[in-house]
Amino acid sequence: MLEEADATQLDEWIAYSLIEPFGHTDRLLAEIACLLYNINRGEGVEPIRPSAFLPTIDAEQDDGLTPGEREVRALLQQQMEILKRNKT
Repeated sequence: MLEEADATQLDEWIAYSLIEPFGHTDRLLAEIACLLYNINRGEGVEPIRPSAFLPTIDAEQDDGLTPGEREVRALLQQQMEILKRNKT
């Protein structure tokens, strides 16, 4: 798409995305997963933030996560690896 679009078209898409955001489904799904986790967590279990459900590019982006959030992220990464192996 970028190869075919000119500067005017890209400006129009940027303006449109400011009015009607698109492409943020990962954040929305992370917020839903966080909500479900937090309302079903056990007594004494710390709540987690949506960032625990978002993928990262490298381990340094994990800074600021609580131990519980790190555990959830590790479990999600394990599940993703299993899904990738089963796909091939």
